[in-house]
Amino acid sequence: MQIKFSENNLLDYFNFEESWLVCDVTPLPATDFVSRNSDTLLVTVGDSWTWGANLNPNKRKNQVWGNLVSEMIGAD
Repeated sequence: MQIKFSENNLLDYFNFEESWLVCDVTPLPATDFVSRNSDTLLVTVGDSWTWGANLNPNKRKNQVWGNLVSEMIGAD
């Protein structure tokens, strides 16, 4: 069976009960999904460094480690 992930259905497959907190101040979503229409999905799990907590919030999703690796291998 092939599953097509999107921003709309990601939590149907990766069920995160709640958002997590960065520095106990700002609630943030636990997931980000970038579609490259790939048959491969890269999932990164880690700490604030993996999530990109110190990056510019407007650029974080593009600059975060998981996105850079997924770009290099052509994965969602």
